[in-house]
Amino acid sequence: MNKLLLVSFLLLNSCGEKNSTATSPKENPESVQKENIKSIEINSAGGQLGYVSHFIISKDSVIFQSDMMASENKKIESKKAIPNAESEKIFNYIDIENFKKAIEKESKQPVDGVDQTIILNLDGKDISKRNAYDNKTWNKILQLQSKYVNHE
Repeated sequence: MNKLLLVSFLLLNSCGEKNSTATSPKENPESVQKENIKSIEINSAGGQLGYVSHFIISKDSVIFQSDMMASENKKIESKKAIPNAESEKIFNYIDIENFKKAIEKESKQPVDGVDQTIILNLDGKDISKRNAYDNKTWNKILQLQSKYVNHE
């Protein structure tokens, strides 16, 4: 009887122990596979004058193109090389999980507004959000455009 109680106690005790080889993401954050950003795109379109723009940050460059369809003199194109360390810093600055939670808003174009779409190009998939102005990460990404584009 004592042996049976001892075996039962050992079994119950061992079931309650954590497996020492398994780690949770909170215990070991490096064990979590982090998604990698390959590029960031910001696309804007709308307004009575037919404004369109395309902004891309990739690992080695920043590209900006904009056009005002109603005016031939409003076309802007620029490309600037950036060091890989700079783009890596930018990409690490982006909270992908927070961006995924962004809630998209309705189009502003029906009332002569400009819609903005941000696309994160990741390893094997893209995440796209339109008019998600209430999201902190979405707004941080928009601020990047003003850092690299001179609107003269």
